[in-house]
Amino acid sequence: MTMLNSLLIVDDDVSGLLQLTDIIKSQYKIHAVKDGVSALFSAAKYSPDLILLDVVLPDMSGFEVLTELRKFEETRDIPVIFITGESESEITGLAQGAVDYIHKPFEADVVKLRVGNQIKVINSARNLEKAVLVAEAANRSKSSFLANVSHEIRTPMNAVLGLTKILLQDESLSNDVLDKLEKIYASSDLLLSIINDLLDFSKIEAGKLDIIPAKYNITSLVNDSVQLNMLRINNKPINFQLKIDGSIPAKFEGDELRIKQVLNNLLSNAIKYTEKGNVILSVAFADGLLELSVSDTGHGMTKEQLEKLFLEYARFEENSNIEGTGLGLTITRRLINLMHGEISVESEIGKGSVFTVKLPQTIVDDETIGEEVAENLRRFQMTDLRMKKSKIKYPQYPKANVLVVDDVETNIYVATALLEVYGLSIDQAANGREAIDKVESGGEYDIIFMDHMMPGMNGIDATKIIREKNYCGTIVALTANALVGNDEIFLKNGFNDFLSKPIYMEELNALLQKYLENKHAGDAEPPPPQPIVSVRFMESFIRDGKNAVNELERIYKGDFDNKENTEQFTTVTHGIKSALIGIGKHSLAEKALELEKSGRFGVIIPDIKFVEEIKSIVNDFEKILAENSDDIQEEPNLYGKLMQVLERCEDFDRKGALDILSDIKTADKNINEFLSKIKTQITDSEFEDAENAVSAYLRSM
Repeated sequence: MTMLNSLLIVDDDVSGLLQLTDIIKSQYKIHAVKDGVSALFSAAKYSPDLILLDVVLPDMSGFEVLTELRKFEETRDIPVIFITGESESEITGLAQGAVDYIHKPFEADVVKLRVGNQIKVINSARNLEKAVLVAEAANRSKSSFLANVSHEIRTPMNAVLGLTKILLQDESLSNDVLDKLEKIYASSDLLLSIINDLLDFSKIEAGKLDIIPAKYNITSLVNDSVQLNMLRINNKPINFQLKIDGSIPAKFEGDELRIKQVLNNLLSNAIKYTEKGNVILSVAFADGLLELSVSDTGHGMTKEQLEKLFLEYARFEENSNIEGTGLGLTITRRLINLMHGEISVESEIGKGSVFTVKLPQTIVDDETIGEEVAENLRRFQMTDLRMKKSKIKYPQYPKANVLVVDDVETNIYVATALLEVYGLSIDQAANGREAIDKVESGGEYDIIFMDHMMPGMNGIDATKIIREKNYCGTIVALTANALVGNDEIFLKNGFNDFLSKPIYMEELNALLQKYLENKHAGDAEPPPPQPIVSVRFMESFIRDGKNAVNELERIYKGDFDNKENTEQFTTVTHGIKSALIGIGKHSLAEKALELEKSGRFGVIIPDIKFVEEIKSIVNDFEKILAENSDDIQEEPNLYGKLMQVLERCEDFDRKGALDILSDIKTADKNINEFLSKIKTQITDSEFEDAENAVSAYLRSM
């Protein structure tokens, strides 16, 4: 049933009041009064859509009534049409804010049209307001969806990318294995491209995507983009060519990340839409503009398709198997605009396309890349560049202490493994409460790495409590929710910085240098990262698995409608899902995801079979560890322990050094002989000899 718009008619002339009512009563709901005071009361009570107000009233004029209406929030926005027989009154009323006039004597058709026109305006504005509210609600839903998707993808990617990165540091692996690991790493990066598209689009829509100029090397930018996108060719008969001249400047100042994003979008599209033939990337610099041109012999586009090219979600191959969101070129154009550049396209159906981007960039110095490097790039002989970058000499901070806080032990393992290469002393906490206890008991850390999403007390709440205790140390948020605005949320809630999951070594390296370089710069030779020990994975999962089993059994025996149980159920299933992915149990991880989703909707599903399957894995791992305990050779954090021994020797701290040595447990005979020798030297206060021996051993590691 359609609701009628309501009108308030104010006129002391009863005949005029009845005549107006009779003209419009079939179309509107009518309220009628005869004086100004009653008009004010009725307007506040009924909130009419429109008021027809006579200028001449017995107690106060229509102008005075309008002035009073505008004083109160409930009535100030109600439009008013004046009723008058005087033209002078019309000018005064319009100047005061009336929307129209109806003249006496009344003409029925004129009254209907004037009232009808205003009601159309009112209803249009109301519908627009509703549409805005719906759009805002949809935008909030989208943001929530993006946050959830971001977290779901980035949590397992944290393990995949982090552990692959660690493996890439192991020089004992064969070139064939390292090559495969590089492909895993690059493919995992590609897997994140869709979610990154969605997140970037959200940032751009909100006007919060920043362009951050910094110095970068054009060789690295081009090589990384080429190597990454050549993986997309697979078995297609495509001839990929790179055109670049040795005279191009080597270093520019600009936003390397966003330029890579633009270039990767153009290259990936060219490869997607080319079945055979050529894909050519041309790189040049002239008149202050970096020119990137990507041409292909693909499908090409019609004039009509070119006109729709940069529209959101535009796809021209709806029935094909080509992946993507349809947002790539929209984001590309907006990024180029943000960098004050321009993009042009030439295309012919069946012959291919040429995309040309011109970006203003500042040259850092007079150095050029040189003909030799240019030739290597053209021949794709810069493959080792990524490896060389990953094998940088990590700065050492042997006197720095950090705390890693995460409820999923597998995540703690990844973060710890990445941090160990810096020679740090690393402490761990399994939740926010434990982190608070460590600070309360006097723990002082150069950096606290605080996970955002944890059961019971999230990272933000834990940080607030720590700050309330006047803790002034650096706290960095670890988050898989890399959504626009989250950085501001963290900074407003006591964090100094944040690090997105998956953790990239380059970002971690920069962050550590930012907060530790001035305090703890060390001269020690950086160690090679430790190889992954699968035993540690098993031990981590055993603890995570047992915790999940105990908590789920407790919840299943309790009150399913209890809100606290529902929240804990969601958090536990979320955590064990990540751990299951980490050990390769993907079908069980999917079951955990289903349970987690049910918890988010406030429903606890008592899946006893799921609990029993986790128990079975835990039991299997415990048997494997028991049967192979003799094969466990060395404590994975041996390097960190020896660095602490070295530090104690430098301070002539005999007891401290001996206590640390006593903590080292290993079944390796050679290591035990070495440790025994060091203990003897320290016991006899031969600190210099002990320092030399430990330093030599660390270099050998």
